[in-house]
Amino acid sequence: MTPQPNSAPNAFRDVRKIAFITFVTAILRLLIPVWQQTRAGIAIASTSQGLPWWEIPVTAFAIVGGAIMPMFYFALYRNEGTLHFEKNLRRLSLAAAFVFGFFVAAGLPGSIRYFGSYWSAISTLDWRSGGATSILAVARDPRTISQISTLLGLCSSLCYVLLLVAFFRQTDVESSDSIGIPVSRRFSFVTKAALIIWSVWIAVILVRVVTTPLLRTYTLNRGLVPPPLSRMMPNMIQTLLIQACIFVAPYVIYNSWLRSDEVTDELRPAPVAPSRPNDAESPSETDGI
Repeated sequence: MTPQPNSAPNAFRDVRKIAFITFVTAILRLLIPVWQQTRAGIAIASTSQGLPWWEIPVTAFAIVGGAIMPMFYFALYRNEGTLHFEKNLRRLSLAAAFVFGFFVAAGLPGSIRYFGSYWSAISTLDWRSGGATSILAVARDPRTISQISTLLGLCSSLCYVLLLVAFFRQTDVESSDSIGIPVSRRFSFVTKAALIIWSVWIAVILVRVVTTPLLRTYTLNRGLVPPPLSRMMPNMIQTLLIQACIFVAPYVIYNSWLRSDEVTDELRPAPVAPSRPNDAESPSETDGI
């Protein structure tokens, strides 16, 4: 593979490598929630009531929605087509990185406090006399699973921020080893699927944000006391902004790839000139003189 002009001099601009690391952390992040949801679903299904009919399509959509972004990261890692990162798209990536990073940083103090209380609890165990028993007790503690899940989620979020920053640091034509090559159909399909699924998810959250005041008023009219809007709306708006930031990655890539009808004459391979007969076989101008 020949290096292209203005290639990235450091790893923080290598989109494909960062996409692979993001894929790995995103997969690890999904393992614990999927396992817990599967166990909960089996426990409910084993009861006499069983699962409600609407639980199956909702669960299926949640599984597909959770898996589509890791699939997109892996497809981006495997992509060898040309990507054009225009200035507006790079600025959008930087803005999304700032917003997403802000929410990640805002959640760190709470995670640190929770880890401090967890560490204090496991420090009281007798590790000298009952080492194996203490390890088993820690492994079975639900807080251990929660801490591992939080750590994996933090790593995945940081990798995603790095991916958005890598988008911002690209030039107009970069991040592929070949210039003038349209993206593959598989990569195009995965990117479009991520756009559609995440658009539906953002639309659902947006409808929830808009209808929450109306639903709260309806609940008050029925004599119930719902939580105040000052506590409900910030959480939902934060969720909306976070999901919108995740939507930015497939949106930027979808608007950056080189389609087959956009390959310019400069990027197309030069046509092969037709073969000409040898001069010896062609009639000479002096023939017949």
